[in-house]
Amino acid sequence: MAFRPNWYDDRTRRGGAFGGPLATWTAFRWILTLNIAAFLLQLVLEGSATGQQFMGFFALRAWWPHASGFALDPRTGDLLQGEFNWLFAPQLVTYAFLHDTHGFWHILWNMLFLGFFGPALEDELGKRGFLRLYFGGAIVGGLVQWAWWAATGSPGVVIGASGAVYTVLVLYALKWPHRLVYVWFVLPVPIWLLAVLRVAGDALDLWRGSSDGTAVLVHLGGAAFGLLWLKGGSVFTAALDRRRRDKAMKGFQEEASTRREMDRILGKIQASGLASLDTRERAFLDRRSRELRKDAR
Repeated sequence: MAFRPNWYDDRTRRGGAFGGPLATWTAFRWILTLNIAAFLLQLVLEGSATGQQFMGFFALRAWWPHASGFALDPRTGDLLQGEFNWLFAPQLVTYAFLHDTHGFWHILWNMLFLGFFGPALEDELGKRGFLRLYFGGAIVGGLVQWAWWAATGSPGVVIGASGAVYTVLVLYALKWPHRLVYVWFVLPVPIWLLAVLRVAGDALDLWRGSSDGTAVLVHLGGAAFGLLWLKGGSVFTAALDRRRRDKAMKGFQEEASTRREMDRILGKIQASGLASLDTRERAFLDRRSRELRKDAR
């Protein structure tokens, strides 16, 4: 039976941030749905000026000027680098929801790998922990690619969830190395071997310079983040959870203190009348009354 932190179950029972049926959705389901929705939107907008602008906003581009204006290459359909990219920071996340629309293999393989390994890790890490892992892998993969652009002076454009998926794959392999995965649904292979073959293949492509347009540096950056998470991710997650619990406890203590003060003032009113309250006590009642009216709206 998989371990699930208490705060994960409590959030689900409370209805989560959205309320209703969507609150029970796992992080994996949200990520899968958003990837598919973004891919369908790409297909609808493909070839149009709006589609070009959409990719300009959400694909990951280097942030320094190169060429003039943002456009599609009319011969190849590739994205050309544009003006200074003010959206670089959010694009470190948004690029991971976009995929190549020249075929279905790009998104298909990414989502299959995510579906094979993501739910088990979410059970282990919890919803928030898995989201930190996934988006951390996307961000680190994007930053590694950007560092290469900066080092070589050859800016480009990157899309795809592969960096985050490699993070999930590598961490899964490190945690449960002897579990089997069936390649092409037929050949049983231990997950550690699959992870090693995938990472080694990308490293070899990088060394040979034969990546064939694939952003192997994003893959390798995501894989490295999976390893780093094994070494320090639990400490990071525990620190964030502890901070959240401390904040919740502080709020609880403040609410308890407010209730005690309210009980004392009401007792004083009952014993000596409203006229017995001093200026501070009257101000407290006025402030509390405004808060209650605001909460009731």
